[in-house]
Amino acid sequence: MKTLLFCTTYAVSSPQWDARFRKWWEFFTASKLERAQILMIDDGSPVLPAWRGVKVLSDLTDRQPPEKTVLYHFADNLGRSDALVYPGWFRSFTFAAVYAHRYGFDKVVHVESDSFLFTERIIAYINGLTSGWTALWCPRWEMPETCVQIIAADQLELYRQFSTVSYATELAGQRIEDRLPFTHVNKDFIGDRYGEYLDWVPEDADFACNIPDEWPV
Repeated sequence: MKTLLFCTTYAVSSPQWDARFRKWWEFFTASKLERAQILMIDDGSPVLPAWRGVKVLSDLTDRQPPEKTVLYHFADNLGRSDALVYPGWFRSFTFAAVYAHRYGFDKVVHVESDSFLFTERIIAYINGLTSGWTALWCPRWEMPETCVQIIAADQLELYRQFSTVSYATELAGQRIEDRLPFTHVNKDFIGDRYGEYLDWVPEDADFACNIPDEWPV
């Protein structure tokens, strides 16, 4: 199975790139999470990293880039000004559907850049998924955890169709957790947006979201 792992990015300085996004990239490069390629989708950052092994693109080529990691850069920043105002995130999140369709991926795994997967059991679960559009669960807000999503082959066309939705007319001001067409929300794993209310990640956590840049992982 050809799996695409992706996150969204935006940084205003090289130190911010390293503190947040390089940390995520190195973590998952060393992870047993299966992936044929890592894609980092950038919402118009004013500076970009020059990391060895990362191919920076601003247009899609006919053939898939051979590098293990690609950073796709949008020239303009759409941003996110509020929890319910997220045009930049939506563009980046749905661009992965375009990329996956172009290059023939069979599965897309989204793990946001402030989120991490720690245990063998959650890695094995995600690696083993072959159908559905699955999200984990956020206990803090009692809603699907959009920071971790797995979109298998049978849902990739729906994902591509969702990428054509007009953000301005159909999603602006709405909670994205209520609009994404999940087929399953898995509540079996221990995890939460710990960075919002704790100063650490619990030792028994399978996953953690909203982790501050300065925290080690």
